Amino acid sequence: MLEMGRNMMGSQREISSEEGKAANLSTGAPGQLRDPQSESSILDCSCANWPSDQPNSRLINNLIMLQTNSASLSSTAPLRRVRARQIICHPKDGLEHVTVICSGWASSSVLLPDSRRQILSFLLPGEFVSIASIFGITSSRLVEAITEVSYRRFRRVDVEVALRNNPDLLADIHQAWIEECKVADRLIVDMGRRTASERVARQILYLADKLSGRNMMNGLVMEFPLRQRQIADATGLTQVHVSKMMISLQRSGVI
Repeated sequence: MLEMGRNMMGSQREISSEEGKAANLSTGAPGQLRDPQSESSILDCSCANWPSDQPNSRLINNLIMLQTNSASLSSTAPLRRVRARQIICHPKDGLEHVTVICSGWASSSVLLPDSRRQILSFLLPGEFVSIASIFGITSSRLVEAITEVSYRRFRRVDVEVALRNNPDLLADIHQAWIEECKVADRLIVDMGRRTASERVARQILYLADKLSGRNMMNGLVMEFPLRQRQIADATGLTQVHVSKMMISLQRSGVI
C-alpha cells in the first residue's frame, strides 16, 4: 500500500496541467479485480469492466462486443494465469498474438546484453501488452508478471479480420497508439532532464493517475506492489538512490 500526501496532490495538479488533463486521484472506490470463472469468454474478464473512456479499455470493449456475434475470438482467447515473476512474453517471441492484461500488474522492459534492463512501462488491467502487435510488428520486450496476472491472447489474424469488418475500431487503435507514444515521450524527458526525486515522484503520480482511471484508488491510498529494483529499472537510477528518494518523499510527507 502507498498513500499519497497532500503535497503530492499539488504536484499531480501541476503535472496534469502540463499534459493537458485534470488531476483526479481521489475519486473512485477500491479496485476489485474479479477472478474470471469462464475459460471461453472474455465477457467474464475483469478488464471488460474498466471505464470506457480509457483508450485501451474502449478498444477492448469494442472487441468484446464483436465477440458476442462471433465465436472465433472467444475460442482463441482462453484465460491464462501466471504467478509473480513469471514471463508473459519473451523478447525473442514473435508477436503472433495480441495480448491483453486482465488482472494484476506486469512490466514491459528491454534487456541489454549484460542483463541490465530498462522498464518501459508498467501494465495494468485493461491494457494491451503492445498496440504494435496488432500490426504484426515483432517485439524485443520482456513482459514479466509483478503480481499474479491473468491475461488473454487473441490471434492477430482474428483481430485483423475484426478490424476489416469494423473500421470504426481504427479510431480506438489510433488513440491507444497516441497514448503509448505519450508514455515514450514522458520517459525520454524524465530520463534526460529530470532529477532523481522528480523521476520517482512522477512515476508514482503516473501510476496513481492510471489506477484512478480504473477506480483502483481508495481515496489517496493505492496498491503499490513495486520493489525498489523495479522502480530503479523504470527511472534509470540505482536501488540505493531509489531508497534515498523514497525516504526523502516519506519524510517530506509526499507519500
